[in-house]
Amino acid sequence: MPLEFVRQVPAQKALANQGIYNGMVGVSLLISQWVLSGRSQLLTTAIFLIFIVVVALFGSLTVKKEIFWLQGMPSLVALLVLLTLLI
Repeated sequence: MPLEFVRQVPAQKALANQGIYNGMVGVSLLISQWVLSGRSQLLTTAIFLIFIVVVALFGSLTVKKEIFWLQGMPSLVALLVLLTLLI
């Protein structure tokens, strides 16, 4: 990302928004692991992982393709492992 772009106020707001989004998703995943148990914990985690995969697909289609590999693929692998536990 060019430094000139990052110095622009709209870009800074967008990056801050992205950071807050990622932080809240991470915190929500952690809280669901501590608060929930059993099948409800697995289902909640699966929903969050599906959400992350969808957002990564959107990002890879609209911004750059590496987003899916960096954000979506780990979530997709975790989701597949989780689904084996649900079945």
